[in-house]
Parts: sequence; structure tokens; C-alpha cells
Amino acid sequence: MLIFRRALLFYFILLFSISSFAENIKKFDRLIVNGTRLDQTDIENLPLNISIISSEEIKLNPSKTIPELLSIESGIQKRSEFGNNAVRSSIDIRGFGITGTQNTLILLDGKRLNDNDQSSINYSSIPIKNIERIEIIKGSGGVLYGDGAVGGAINIVTKTPSYKTKNITIEQTLGSYDSLETDVYAEYNNEDISANIFGNLIHSDGYRVNNKLEQQSLSANISYFFQKTELFLKLGVNDQNLRLPGDRSVNFTTGVDDFSYDRKGSDDPFDFAIENGTFFTAGFIQSINNNTELLVDMGYKTKETDLFLKANQEFRTTNHSNLYFSPKLKWKFKLFEKQHKIDLGFDIYHYQFNLDIENRTSAETDHEIAQAQHRIDIEQENYSFYLNDFFELSDKTFFQIGGRLQHTDVDAFDQFDSNATLNFGSNSNQRAALNKSDRGYMANLGLKHNFNSDFSGHVTAGQSIRFANNDDFNQLAEVTFAKSFSNIKPQRGRYVDSGINYTGNYISSSVGLYFMKIRNQIDFDPARSVNRNFQPIERKGVEYSLKFKPYKNMYSHFNYAYTSSTFDEGANKGNRVPLVSEHTGSWLINYKIFDGMNFSVLWNYVGNKIFDNDQDNTFFAKIPSHSTVDIKLIYERKNLDFGFSLNNMLNKEYFETGTTNSLLFDAEHTRFNAQPMPERNFSFRMRYKFN
Repeated sequence: MLIFRRALLFYFILLFSISSFAENIKKFDRLIVNGTRLDQTDIENLPLNISIISSEEIKLNPSKTIPELLSIESGIQKRSEFGNNAVRSSIDIRGFGITGTQNTLILLDGKRLNDNDQSSINYSSIPIKNIERIEIIKGSGGVLYGDGAVGGAINIVTKTPSYKTKNITIEQTLGSYDSLETDVYAEYNNEDISANIFGNLIHSDGYRVNNKLEQQSLSANISYFFQKTELFLKLGVNDQNLRLPGDRSVNFTTGVDDFSYDRKGSDDPFDFAIENGTFFTAGFIQSINNNTELLVDMGYKTKETDLFLKANQEFRTTNHSNLYFSPKLKWKFKLFEKQHKIDLGFDIYHYQFNLDIENRTSAETDHEIAQAQHRIDIEQENYSFYLNDFFELSDKTFFQIGGRLQHTDVDAFDQFDSNATLNFGSNSNQRAALNKSDRGYMANLGLKHNFNSDFSGHVTAGQSIRFANNDDFNQLAEVTFAKSFSNIKPQRGRYVDSGINYTGNYISSSVGLYFMKIRNQIDFDPARSVNRNFQPIERKGVEYSLKFKPYKNMYSHFNYAYTSSTFDEGANKGNRVPLVSEHTGSWLINYKIFDGMNFSVLWNYVGNKIFDNDQDNTFFAKIPSHSTVDIKLIYERKNLDFGFSLNNMLNKEYFETGTTNSLLFDAEHTRFNAQPMPERNFSFRMRYKFN
């Protein structure tokens, strides 16, 4: 790869030294303010594994949440703890298991949603009705979007009002488990101003005991246009109060089986998590000339979480803040008679993480830390520069080359109060401060060729990277439970991705093959209870998609993926990575009964998985495979529409994630914990638009 890096550097220098003499030829395509870094006019020719889920497909799909919607795409797997409006759900592209959240980059209008820790994203705060499209890049995305896109990147693009729009939409949804959701959407657009506001209220008792959810969110997008400039502002707030029912347990030695006798129960009736978040983004787009456009934006995001776990007698308050600045230049020119389209920019991110931990037997009424055992402060700054060039080698062949250089500084401190009440005597020590710097690069080279009007193929190779986050540094050390900060190296992955696509009048199909090798994977060692850089992991697989429209009123979409994720060295060589299903598939059929009425059926299959903490694959049981069937009926007439959904129609009992106790704590290796998913459930929706 040293030769590759030198070639990439030489290419950048050559490009800049000659481009000043380049001939400007075509008018620049307007940058889309809602956050994509993909040129929409070139998506079909980019040498990447890209798929788009449109707003129309979202509307017809029986999936009720964003993770459910994404999981039917080939190569994407989801895990949910409760099945309650997508809270505590995660998305995993190409088989990373428990670390899928840290290796799959999720963006909202081009801005990172992943916090700088191991927590899941609050998908339930993004109303699915407000999504214009979802852009999925598998196996790549690091050059354009930054570190963490090891498995891929998903950009959720929200709706913007069309020209001369002025309306208010109110939507009400009722469902199982006393679920009630209210959405209000207002939009306005004229020649100078474009604005929309989206409000969302959710109440649900949840499938499980002690799983009540109360959530409110409000977001707004405002744009102002004058001459060749666009000013924009995006902001939002959300509050979530979630009860935590905990795990259900099975012990094959004692005969305990909560799944058979008390699936909905809870052994943790007092546990809860309260989350409050805010964000804003402001910036401008300036058309410098017909071939050059500048986008400058900056933003600030905060999240505060209170977590109480009675069994651990522990109350935690966590504060995240993220300040970023991301200028970008889109540039089009001609060089050596080839049309080049350049994305050039840099990203600066400043993360601040604060964690207070207190021994507590109750936290129902008092959500303030009185006397913290530990006050953890971690500050991380990321600086990165990227350049991506897409150009035509011929009218049928397209080439892409790009690179991103990133530098990271980390400072971590622990303020320890020896007078505080402690859960563990060996926990009574102050961790030594951690100060470190890391750097790395991301790169891609890709080629796509259109064999004819129907067939095309692509091949892409490159390197991705993931830097350690707050939870990776802040860990338990060895079996003594003495806490320490860990000095973890960046994780690096190299990949090759290829695919063949066919697009006809009634059928479109694609098949992709990929190979990925991860070194220094950041993972958790259950035997020693530490985070560390783990042995190399090899990932390879096949992804197949078929869209078929046999006649005007019927549409069918079939997906299948084989995902092989195995340890490549050491004592676990050849073993499967936990929480990754080798076989997944889905089949969606939509039938248009008549104008305004559509009926959809979705079948989804997930194969068996290895339990978490079972890296040696010695536990005698696996998370069972399962399949579900969901249906949806919608009717639209002018400004009024209705919808009815029935999920898990066959009433299957299943769970998506589970953990075994390591041999350190379970010498007989006969126990596991898991979270049951909801059985058959329904929802009814009514929406009206006021013009």
C-alpha cells in the first residue's frame, strides 16, 4: 500500500498543478443542500455499490421503522433490544456484529449521527414520513464521509418543500401496546424562502413489562436564496424517557427459562434511561461560477443521558457535545480532454465527553449526581482533508480516485472521589490520564464500465479506518475490575468490491462480491473483560437483488445475502464472529388494487447467529433463525389517506440479539440472556393535508 499512497499523492499534486490551465466547459450541477456528497446526476455511473430507497418505496413498505426498512436490503442486518419504535436498535453492514454501530456510518442530511461512543442511534427521533430518500453505500464511503464507514455509509435525506408550496399535514397513528403517535408537518416555499417544521410525539407501553416510551421531537429546516447564494439553517430538539426491562434468562442447568414462561416480564422494574438532545447546522452555498460551487457549514450537537441500573446500584449521567466545521468545494473542469468532477474539503470535529458515576439504590425522583465516584472527561479532536475525483475514461467507462487523511488527538482524565460509596473495593483508584495522537488515511480506486445499455460492471478497492471512541478508552481492565484508560490503535480495513448490474424495462438485477480484511479490530474481550485490538478478521460475501414488475399494477423486490465473517488468526481462527447471520433474505410484493389503494406483503428471513461473548464458538446453542411476514394496506384520496399495518402476522416468537456469560463467570457455559421481540402487532394511521 506504500506504492498506492505515493501514487495517490503524486496524482493530487499533478491534478492541482495542471488544473489551473484547464478549460471550463459545462455548467455546474447545483449542489443539493439536503446533505448528499454524491452527485445525483452521476450515481448510475459511480464505481461504488450504491442503492437508493425512494420516498415512494418507503411509503409502500410495511416496515414501521428505519432499521426495519434498511434491514431488508441485501448485506444489511439489524438488531433490536425491545422492538419499541426503533429505540436501542442498531444497523450492521457486512457482518461486524456487536461493533456494527461503530463500523456503519449513519448520516442525516450528510451530517454524522453516530456519537463518539458505543451507543446506538436514536432512529425513533427521525420520523420516517419525513424522509425523501436513503442513500446506501456498501463497503465504502470513508473518503467522502470520514472514519467509521468501514462496512459502509447510510445517508438519510429529509424532504424539502417543492416550489410554491404552503400546507400543513397532521397524522395520527394508533397501535398495539397502547401506542399513540402524532406527527405535524408544515412546509412553505416561494422564490426566496424554503422552510419546513416537523413535530413528533410518541407514547407506547411497549411489548415488555417496564418498557414504556415517551418521546417528543421537533425539527426545522430554513433556506434563503438570493442571487447565487443560499443560506440555510437546520435545528432540532428531542426528549426521550425510556424504561428498561432488561434481559430474559435461560439456564440449562437450573431449568430457568424466562422465554417459555414469562417472555414479557422484567427482573428490572426500576431501570430507566432519559435522553435529551439538541442540534443545529448553519451555512451557505455559493456559486462561484458555472463550474465551481462552495459549501460551508458548521454545527453543534449535544446529548445528555441519565441511566439507572438498580441491580448494579449505579446511576450515570453522560454528556456528549460535538462541534464541527465542514467546508467543501465542488469543482468541474476538463483535463487531458477528460471531464473531471472534484469534491475537495476538510472536516474538523471536536468531541467532549463527560461521565459521572454514583453508587445509588434509587433514582426515580432525583436525577442529579450528588457525590460521584468517578468524573470521566474525554476530549477528542479530528482533523481530516479529502479529495475525490470522478471522470470519464470514455463514453462507457468511468473512473474514481479519492483519499482522505485524518489526524486525531485524545485527552482523557479521571477525577476520583475517595469519600464516595463504592460498589467494588478494587474500583477505588484513579486512572492515569491518557494523552495520545493517531493518524491514518482512507482511500478508494474504482472503475465502472457499461457493456451496453442494459449491463454494467464495477470494481472498487480501498482502505477504511475506525478510530477508538470514548467507550473504547474508558473500560474495565483485566479481571481485577480496576478501571483504566486503554491505549487502543486505529482499526484498518482493506477491501475489494465488485458487481454486475442489469437494468431492463421490467427487470433490474444486481449481484455483488466483496472481500474485506480488518486488522487491529477494536473489540471486547469477554475472557478478560477489556476492550482491545483483536486478531485479524476476514469478511467476504455475496449480495443479490432483483426488482421485477411483471405488469403495471404489481411490483416485486427480492434480496439475498451470504455474509461470511470469521476470525483469521489466533486461537479463534475460522470461528464465526458473534451476532452475524450468514444467510439473510427478504421478498416484498406490492399490488396496486386500484388508483389510490395499494397492498404490500413483506417476508423477511434471518439465519442463525453465534451468541455475543462466544468468540470461541463453544456454546452449544445459537440464536435461532427466524422469518416474519408483515402486511400493509394504504388508501389515498386527494388530501386524505389511511394506512393499516400488521407486523409479525404469523406471531413468531424470536429474538435478534443475545449474550452468553463468558467462562470466567459461567464455568459450565450453560446460560444466556436475550431480549424477546414483539409478537403479532398492528397499527392504524390517518393523515390529512391542509392546503
